[in-house]
Parts: sequence; structure tokens; C-alpha cells
Amino acid sequence: MPVSESSSNTGNAPLKFLSVQDGTLCDWCHDGLQRPGSKSEGNPFRTRALSDLLEASSYCKYCAMWAKALRQSERDLKEEGQEAALKKHPLAQDVVEPKDVKLQFLSLHNWDTHNFQLVIAWPHLGPQWAALDFIKADDAKAINTKPLPVSDQDDETWQSVTEWLARCDKYHPFCKHAKDPAWKPSRLLYLSPPSGPLKVRLVEGEDVPDQVEYLTLSHRWGGTNPLQLTRDTLEPFKSSMSVDALSRTFVDACNTVRKLGHAYLWIDSLCIIQNDVEDWALEAGRMSSVYGNSWLNICAAGASTDNDGLFYPEEKRDVDAWLPVWVRREWGGTFSGDYCVSDHHNWWMRVADSPLNRRAWVLQERILAPRVLHFGLEQVALECCSASVCERLPYGDPTTGGGHALMSLTKQFVLGVRNDDLDQLTLEGVFRDWNQVVRGYAQGQLTVETDRLVALAGLVDAFYPVFESMAETDILEDTDEEGDDNKEEPEAGVPDRPGETSDQASGKQPSQSIFLAGLWKPYLWMQLAWRATSRIQRHQMNDNAPAAPGKRYDQYVAPTWSWCSLKDAVIEPQEVRSIDTYFVKVLDVNIKPSPDFDPENSLSGLKYCCAPGSSLRLQCSILPIAGLGIHDGMQFFNLDAMEDSEDSERQTITIESKNFYDVAFQQEAIHSEMPCAVPIFADRTRITEPLHCLILDARKDEQGNRYFVRLGALVILEVGDARRFWNGVEAFDRIDPGQAQRYDDLYRLGPTDRKPHYEKEDGVLQRVIEIR
Repeated sequence: MPVSESSSNTGNAPLKFLSVQDGTLCDWCHDGLQRPGSKSEGNPFRTRALSDLLEASSYCKYCAMWAKALRQSERDLKEEGQEAALKKHPLAQDVVEPKDVKLQFLSLHNWDTHNFQLVIAWPHLGPQWAALDFIKADDAKAINTKPLPVSDQDDETWQSVTEWLARCDKYHPFCKHAKDPAWKPSRLLYLSPPSGPLKVRLVEGEDVPDQVEYLTLSHRWGGTNPLQLTRDTLEPFKSSMSVDALSRTFVDACNTVRKLGHAYLWIDSLCIIQNDVEDWALEAGRMSSVYGNSWLNICAAGASTDNDGLFYPEEKRDVDAWLPVWVRREWGGTFSGDYCVSDHHNWWMRVADSPLNRRAWVLQERILAPRVLHFGLEQVALECCSASVCERLPYGDPTTGGGHALMSLTKQFVLGVRNDDLDQLTLEGVFRDWNQVVRGYAQGQLTVETDRLVALAGLVDAFYPVFESMAETDILEDTDEEGDDNKEEPEAGVPDRPGETSDQASGKQPSQSIFLAGLWKPYLWMQLAWRATSRIQRHQMNDNAPAAPGKRYDQYVAPTWSWCSLKDAVIEPQEVRSIDTYFVKVLDVNIKPSPDFDPENSLSGLKYCCAPGSSLRLQCSILPIAGLGIHDGMQFFNLDAMEDSEDSERQTITIESKNFYDVAFQQEAIHSEMPCAVPIFADRTRITEPLHCLILDARKDEQGNRYFVRLGALVILEVGDARRFWNGVEAFDRIDPGQAQRYDDLYRLGPTDRKPHYEKEDGVLQRVIEIR
């Protein structure tokens, strides 16, 4: 942040360091501050029995922070329904001797800032279950260590909010974007001046002066007889609304708007006609503009219903909440000195996991709005495109730059798109931001399941210009290649593009169909190998994080090849990288529009919804599966041995793999009839170049046409296993060529055994399959 935005004079009391002498530090933690690893075990990390940690947490404030972090990660998994991951949590182990759970404490150093993170991993160098940030004392001076105000409606809190907004206006160039001052939502609420009692009435957006700013409200629906805009109340609301009939959250939001010096507020249930299907569909399709053009979004983050109110209950507010501790690291070397030990990244996760922010509709509201003010939690927090601040961190998080659980970078990307700043975008960068959306949205809860793609429409609209530009470039380059027999090699870093010919064959323009049920047409083949997993998948050392399957919707939402076909799942998208090696080509995509979509209303929020029968055709290699492994390993048919009828013991071969089923194995995969694996890509960012595959199952429709559905994904980590897999593919193609055809310029694993090496070959057999 700019120097003028920071402050070193926070009025904090002198630092008090933990010590054994005053009983705030245990001997084990004291020893860990003297040397980096375990002297007795000769490891660069330290180990400790879980039972010892929990016992010491009663007096050691350092251990207490670890215990709090472990309990928080366990609670998160319970709330998310991540049963598979929860069973592997250290606190969930049912062992005879609790001391059997030996935690590893690992240091992850930042050599630029000399700050670092200490994490707990278990079992040995496996998933990471808790983390604490170590911040150099000089870098942590701006952390507010004073007692918090007793209420988040206190004058001191409002002064902080006003200062945060003023600093954002003055020092955050990324938060400024060129919006049309004349654009307004179809309807807004007009609020009377703060000098008198609150009065509310509905006004038409076209009647609001051009330069006037408006605010929006994110809230969780629910409560007794909520007041809503309907056809019958439309005209009466233009005269006035009964303040007594408004929910507590709505009244609090109206008064907050007035306290911030504004007079217009947009609330979905009071500005969209709830019993008018056409009006609802039209307004649902305008969310990108509604939130994107607002001045600020007020978020009732802690409220479970509209009757709970906007603010945090005063009797529950802890004035000492989220205080860090201070330690002296005396082992010598670069990372010695005075440190602040903080768990504020868990605070940002608390914001992201609040009752409201777990709602799918709210994610796009948080990203699309230029600024979001979170109320109803242990601290008031402001989230903008440049930083995230709260009462303990009034100048931002000195370690995480605003909290990885929040959306500052994605918000910044969206604002850049609005400002037509597309020159510096890269393939990897665009998909990095989109994948962040996927990770957040996939966990979102919906009251109406069929809203899955509707509630994403605003974000799709925001990303659309970028992907549209990429699609047009992709089509043009493909056309140039088709007409040039002497075409040059593609530019360095740009992968060969599979043919995506559905638009050309049907005469449609690329812009009409580039968003495909949750995936994007440009580089579609780079997005197929997503995985249903657990949150800790992103914090692991050796791919040991457990899979965490989701559930299918009762009603059709999306084809199985889309992550949108799952609910209650944490999705880990395929990382889009031009350096990886790909083995498939997308030939055709057929998205059937929802029967409720009106093609005459191109702005409808239903424009991205799809109907049963939506499919894609994939040119690929296949290897039939003889036996599905539940968590690890797969049995494939050893077709070379099967040619010898007397060698029955060798008719299958086991290949080690990490399996990620979309739905619990006992619910779906166990009932598969003709499962197979389809190799998608090899990850060249790792030495062993792990092979990522889809797990599919063959089906037949009522007309007898064969198609496939997705069951999940698998990863083959070791070179020897990958070689056995490819040998199986070649044997299957040789023995049962079926409808396979020969194609040129496709990658296959080279002959070396020591290191994976993929080479292009001609005349490779591949098949064309349909996935629904």
C-alpha cells in the first residue's frame, strides 16, 4: 500500500512477549523458538503428540492459537459436509492412545519479506490442517491491539469505516473504474434524509439524477411474512413503504445508507417483482450492471434470516477477539528476531464462510460490487479491489495482502475488464481468476437448485468480453491454419488448439455460445479435468488430500462434464497452462437451451441455462477399467495377456492412482457398467509429469445411441504407472480398434523409462465419443 496510506502510530500498548517465566509459553514451544527442527529426530521439522498440544493449550497462548486453528478447520469441514476429509482430520481420529497422532510442524518461509507461515501436517508430510502467520514485529506495528469497541454501531467503528472508504477513494487506483453515471437499476428505494425519521418509497431508476450514487444490500432471505415487491404492491410502494413492515435487516441497512450520506438503496426482494417471471428473469440477467455500478455493497454477513438484523449482537462481541501474540525467535540466522504470531487468515476464512457468504448468489455480488462492507461478524470488515481491512487490521493484512479467502484480486480483474484493460492479460492469468470464481461458487448454497447457472450469470457477463476476445482470436487462427499448407509453428508458449467446430458448422457466431454450462469455449479441452475434492486439497504436500465427492441435483442443471452438475462439492478446477501436454480434441459442443428461456429476451438471466441432452464430442484415447479403486488404484484390462487364454492371472493390471469421484463411490461409480479412463493431459510443472484422466461410464439412450457420463477423475503420479497405462491404451487400440480412426500430430509417451517424455506421432488411433 502507499506509504501515505499506512500508519505506524496506532496508539497500541508496548509489546508483551510470551515466556515460560510468566506461564504464557510451554517448554515445547519455547524449545521450538530456539532451533528450527527436531534435534533428536534429525528432521527439518518438529513433531508433537496432539494430546500434548491440547493439554498445554490451557495455559500456553501459543498452543491455544494452534488448538483454535485445528478446531476451526474441523468445524469448517463439518459445516461443508466434507465427510471424507473430516474422517482424516487429526481431531477426528478414534485411536486407543491419543499420543499416536503425531503432528508435524513445518515452516514455509518467504525469503523476500522474512515473514513465514508455520503449518501443521498429518499424517507424515500429508494434508495441512492448521496454519499460523509469523510477521516481523516491525511489519506488524499497524495491527490494532487495543480493545475493540463494545458495539459495531459505536462511533469509533463508524469513524473507522469512514476512514477506510476515504483511503480507498484517495489511494486505490485499481478501485476506480469508468462506469456510466447515468445507468441505474430499473427500480431503487429512496430513503428520507437522516435528520428525520426513516421513510422509504420505491422510485423508477430513470427518474434518479444521473450523478447520484446508490448502494446495494446482500442479505439472506427468510423470516416471517417478508415484505416483497409484487404486481399488487408495485404502485402502493411508489407512495410509501411501511417501515414497521420492513425486516430488521432492511431497516438497519436503510439507516446505514443514510449514515454514510446517501439516499438510494437497491434490495432484490423490494426492487424486483417477485411474482412476475418475466421481470425476475430480466433483472436476474442484469446483476453485473446492478452491482458493478453501485457505490458500495452492504453485506449482512452474520445474519441467518432478514429478521436477525445487520449488526453483531452486542452481548456476544468480544473486545479482545483475534488478538495476536508476540514471540522471540532466537535460533540465529535470517528468520530470527521478534515476531507477531497471527491467525488472521482464519479470520478472512470466517468472513468467506459466514452464513450469508456461503450463498451462491452472494459470491457474484461480492465480486461485482467495487466495495463490500461486512457487518454481523466479530469485526466489521471492508473488502475492495485493492485490499481487505477490518478493525484489527485497519491497514490490511501485512502477510496475506488482504486475505486469500477474499476476492480482491478477482475484483481487480473484473474492474480491469470493465475499463477495457485487456492488453496485459495472459491465458494463465485469465483462467486463474476464473478458477477462483469456480472454487468459491461451487461451494455456494442455493434454495432453488435450478438457479445454479442463473446465479452465476452476472459473473459470466463480467468475464464475457475477455473470453469473447480469446474465442474470436482462436477461431481466426484456426481458420488461417486450415487455409495454409505451409503454416508456421505456433508461437512459443501457445498450445496447439484442438478443433472446436460446432459454431462454424451451425453458422452461429462464437459470441453466442462461448460459455458452455460452466466452462468456456476458448481452450475448452484445458478445463475438463476438474476434480471434486476438499478444501485442504489446496494446502497439501504430496497429493494425500482426500477426495470429497458431492451430490447430483434432483433436477437437470448441467451435463456431467461440467462442474455445475454437482452440488455440495469443493471443486478444484484444472489449472490452465500452455506448457502442459494434451491428448484430446473437442470436436463439437451442443448446449440445448432451457425450455424456460425466451430467445426474444437476450438479457434474460436464463440465457446460460441448459436442458437435458446437452453434450460434447471428444476425440480421445480410451482404456477400459476392469476394477474401480475406491480411493487409490485402478485395475485395467491387460489386453496383451487376455490374448493368451491360459494366462488368466495376468488378465488385469493394477496401476497406482489417486481417484476423485464426483459423487460418493457407493452412490454412483459402484453401479457403473462399462467404466473407462480417458487421458486428458500431463502436468509438466512436476518432475514426474502426472497424468490426469477422466473416469467415464458408457450408457445408451432410449434410441439405442451410445454416450458416456462422467464419474470422476484420476491422477497417475508415477512414470512407471503412466507407462503401463499407455501400453494398455495401445493394446486396446490394436486388439479392438472399433470405430477408431488414425490421426496425425498427437502426443504419446516416448521410450525412456527414467523421465517422462512425450513426443508427437502420426497415425495414432483415437475414438470419438459423446459425453452428456
